This record gives sequence, C-alpha cells and structure tokens, in this order.
Amino acid sequence: MKKWRRVFLFAFFASALGLSSLWFHDRQSTPPAQAATSLPVMLGVYTGHDLQSSIDEIVAMTNWLQRNNANGITFAGDFISLTFHPDWNVPHELEAISSHGFVPFVNIGPSAEWEGDQYDPNCATLTAIAAGQCDATLQAWAGYFKNWVEEDPNTHRAFLAPYPEANGDWASYSSDGPTFISAYRRLVQIFSDAGVPRANVRWVFAPNGWSNPETPERAFENYYPGDDVVDVLAFSAYNFGGCPEESPWRAWDTYDNAIKPYLDRMRALSYAKPIFLAQTGTVGVPDDPSDPNQNKSQWVRDTFAKLAAYPGFRGLIYFNTVKAESSLVNCPEGADYRLYYPDTDSGEPGLIDAMQDDRYGVWTPQDPNWANIAFTDVTPIFADMPPVHPFNGSPPPYYYDDVLSLYQSGITQGCAVDPLRYCPDQAVTRAEMAVFLERGIHYPEAYEPPDVTTVFPDAQGHWAERWIEALRQDGITTGYPDGTYHPDEAVSRAAMAVFLLRALKGADYSPPTPEQITFQDVPADYWAAPWIEALYQEGITSGCSADPPLYCPETAVTRGQMAVFLVRTFQLPPADSP
Repeated sequence: MKKWRRVFLFAFFASALGLSSLWFHDRQSTPPAQAATSLPVMLGVYTGHDLQSSIDEIVAMTNWLQRNNANGITFAGDFISLTFHPDWNVPHELEAISSHGFVPFVNIGPSAEWEGDQYDPNCATLTAIAAGQCDATLQAWAGYFKNWVEEDPNTHRAFLAPYPEANGDWASYSSDGPTFISAYRRLVQIFSDAGVPRANVRWVFAPNGWSNPETPERAFENYYPGDDVVDVLAFSAYNFGGCPEESPWRAWDTYDNAIKPYLDRMRALSYAKPIFLAQTGTVGVPDDPSDPNQNKSQWVRDTFAKLAAYPGFRGLIYFNTVKAESSLVNCPEGADYRLYYPDTDSGEPGLIDAMQDDRYGVWTPQDPNWANIAFTDVTPIFADMPPVHPFNGSPPPYYYDDVLSLYQSGITQGCAVDPLRYCPDQAVTRAEMAVFLERGIHYPEAYEPPDVTTVFPDAQGHWAERWIEALRQDGITTGYPDGTYHPDEAVSRAAMAVFLLRALKGADYSPPTPEQITFQDVPADYWAAPWIEALYQEGITSGCSADPPLYCPETAVTRGQMAVFLVRTFQLPPADSP
C-alpha cells in the first residue's frame, strides 16, 4: 500500500512564508526503463521562505554544487496566494527568481484565513472559484503576471501549478475532481483572455501522488483537467521515514514503491507531456536504524538516478527546508528534508553524486531551449493522440506513426469528430475492419463501395453495410455459418490473421501447414495456427510478446494495433509528422 502522504496545508506554509494495455510487440517503442538522453533532468529547490528574502540560499546551494563539479539548480520553487498582496508578491517573487538566474515554478493557492484583511472567502474554495466568484482577483493576478512577462518576454517565463494537492483531504481548499477541473480551467482561460502569451507560461497539473484508498474518487486521474490545458504532469511525494510514530505512515519509502507507481499513472494520463516531481523530499531518520541504506544520501542517489532514466521525466523541485509536521511524532522539531545546509555551506554527498550524473543539467532563463523546446506548442491531428512534446523527449507509442500513415493515406477518418479522435485503445469491430481492409485493398484509389444491400441480415441498415458487402464480394469474408456477420463484434487477433492474408494474397489463398509454430500460445492444432504462422513469416506480426514469444490469438485487436497491421500488410507510405 502506498504510504507516502504529503500532510501539507497550503495556508500554513504560506503563512510561514508571509506569501502565499496489452503491450503490443508488433511495433515496440523504447522499453519503459530507458529514456531519451538528449534532454536533461533539471533540479529545483524550495527554501521554506519567501524568495525575496531567501533567494540567496538557492544561489549558495547551486554554487556549492558547482564547486563540487556537479550540476547546479534550474528551478526556484514558490507558493503565491491569489489574494495576499499579489500586486506586490507576483512581480517581486518572480523577479527575485529570474534576476538570480533561475526559472520560477509557482504553486498558486486560494485565499486563506491567515492572510488577515487580505482574506477573501470568494477566493478561498475551489467551489467559489469555479463558480466565478473570484474572477476579478484571477484577472488581476493574470494582469500582474502579464506585466512581469512584458518587462522581458525573452527570459520571463514560469511554470504555474494551480491549487496543488487539491485531491488531498489535508488541503484547506480540498475538493472533488469536477470542481478542481472547473476551477483550474477557469484560471487558464482567464490568463488566455488577459493576453498572457502562451510562449511564457506552462500550466502544471500538480496533485498529490498518494490518495486515500478508502476514497477512490480522490485518485488524481479524476482531477485531470485535460490535455488542452495541461502542459506538464506533476505530483507530490515525500519520504517520512521514521518520523511518524507508527504504521502505516512510518516506513522508509523508496523510488520503487512510492514514486514509480505514480510516474506510471501520470504517463498513462498522457504519454506526450513532460513529467515533474512538483514537491519531494526525504528525512534522515530511518525506519530501521540497522539498515545502512536508510539515509538521505543513499535515498537521493537511488531516487535521482532512477528518475533520470524514466521516459519524459524533466524536473524535480526539492524541499530544502525543515518543515513542521504535526503528524511526525518522532521529529518534534520538524521534518528536516535539507540536502544543503546554508548555515555551514555544506550538504549531503549523495546530492553531489546524483548531480554529477550527465543526465542532469541546467538551463538558465536565457537558454534558447526554453523558447525552442519547453515553451513551444504542438498541434495534434487526433485529439487523443497528441505528438510527443519536445520537452518530453521520449518516443511516441508504437502505433503513432502508423496511425498517421493511415490517416494521410485516406484509410481512416478517425473514430469521432469535433474533436477528431482515433481511439487507439478501442477494440476494432468487424464493421470497422471491413472499412479498413477495403480501403487498404484499393489504395491509392479513394475507394467508395457500391450502394447495395448486403446479404447479411444483421448488417442490413448498418452504417457499414456497403463496406461489409464489398468485403464479402471480394471473398475476404463469408460471415458466420448461420449467415450473419456480427458487425459490432470485436475482431480477435486470430481472425485478423485470416482477414489480412486474404486481403493481401486474394480470396483463394490458403496458407501451408507450418513445420513449426513460432508462438508458444498457438498450439499446432489451433484452427488459425497456419494463418498466424504465415502472418509471422510475411513480417506483418512479431506477436504480442517477445520473451516468451506469444501471439495472444484470442485477444481483441485494438485500433492502434490495427494501424500497424495495415501499414505492414499494404506497405503504406510513412507519415509526414505534423
């Protein structure tokens, strides 16, 4: 069970600041354990104080790292309230960060009662914000941000994370998913309406990774605002070690059991976007004092190295501070997350080791990579198949190029319009298969079948009736023995082998009896064994698994897999990437 819980109250912290599927082997991508090496992972730091007064701590920390031949710091993490003197704090916090050579990563929080006469109940809950009660304040906040950007648009850029950890019941503004989504999207829209350039803001989805399993509706997937308003996927995760008094919170949580599961879930939300750790930290108090690996340096070495290997992971913002935590009974003076100790200008050797890794790097605000890579926008053809963002840097899904090839060759028009979608994980029906195959058979002709009534009674009046009858007349299908076609039934991988080979080689084709079967899950006496082996020998499939070699004959074919099959079967031209 996940045991990391970020017991973090935005209002309390701001008060202290004085601010605010089946893996388809037929076309595999880079294995999940590997990532592109052309882009760096970049470190950020929170100081625990407002940056107008504490930015020198980050400067000193990056100097200390660089003196030790390690990569320095890129991001300065911050928390700014919507209502606590934003006219002053927005420009001055951002300028303190940028003018010292860092890039802002700002968590935006609703109003809180600690703000005194600045507190505004209309901006204190996500329900109120979603209802428009805080619009004037949001517009003002956007205006202050825009003014700062316009002072130097070539270097004034920021990552903004609205309402962090709103899926956690410890946040004063905690909400349900639909309310969070509405409040998040409202803020993004107000920034757009205010004319804040897209080239200067990246929007971050920053929930807590862990959520109470007894309230599954709190899972962060239920809070995702949508690909069109999220640029970076992020989450919080902390190691409380031996600080809590007892289980389930007392545990030495590591990357493998408390970070990677959330990385995987974030990547499932969108393979295309870069991923950050929006908040993270480790204490030095072990759960098991006899375990020599339960110390800060070893935790950092292990965690940072594995993060650098994860596809699309680009940044982590570390809490370099001592933080009061009421639940950490064994650490009454606070959870000491620090890796660098400003008073002595010294730090954990594990951080030096981790930041000497060539996969880490630094981009200053002047670096052209921000404009050319991180803050660029990409336009998808299919809304549910966005191009991998340049700041992600990892390969697209195995089917991506082949789906584009189908589209550009006129074989598919998607599964839905407004917006145009392809539905790559949806099972292919026998009706859809008829369209795919007939268009592939007649490519490059822009084929339309004759307007005739099909002989299959259960397909008469069906949207694909003409296509199904054309497939029958071409000898690719004879339907079921009872004379029906079952147009809305999913197509198995075994059946697809037959359809593809008949489409490729003609209605009279019959595969030879194979001397041996490549795939371990296809018995020699299986009805489609000759067809599956022939499909393999033609180079159209390499199965659903390489080790052991499997074909998954009874599994339904997805539309993503179908794209790969069709491109190989009909040798369609490669796609021009958008």
